[in-house]
Amino acid sequence: MLIICIYFIVLSLPHIKLGKTIQEIENIRVTKRKKKRISEKMRRHNLSLQRPYEEFRRRVIESERMRKEREPEERRRERWRKWKKWLGLADFTEYDGPFPIFICAVLFLVIFLSGISLIVLGLFKDPYKIQIMKILYGILFTIWGAKALIIFYPVLKVVIIALFKDRKK
Repeated sequence: MLIICIYFIVLSLPHIKLGKTIQEIENIRVTKRKKKRISEKMRRHNLSLQRPYEEFRRRVIESERMRKEREPEERRRERWRKWKKWLGLADFTEYDGPFPIFICAVLFLVIFLSGISLIVLGLFKDPYKIQIMKILYGILFTIWGAKALIIFYPVLKVVIIALFKDRKK
């Protein structure tokens, strides 16, 4: 009786799946291999799609960095152009180099002349009272302006000669 029960149990085993058969294991391996292959193809495809985008993004970042480096210089040039236009020198681009030298010369000349005018005002503004402080400030400004013009004169002379040589050519 026991043998008959065991026999029926063994015959009923194929209906109960306790594990995977060799065929199913091979199918699973194949599908895993296929899945790996498909995922590898997808990864390559995605990379190929991302490459142009990454290249474009890298170029955008590079141009942004270069723009930030150029921006202060461009702003400085634009500010200088506006000043030249405001001063009426927009057409004279050849004066960019010596222009600060001329401005300094005019400044020293103004200091010198203001010193002389302070002396004159101190002496003659009130005929009955001489204003000592105005005269002293005038002497100080006159001496400073004269020293600056004496030191600055050779530089100004060279610049003016160079400009006239360029114009003759």
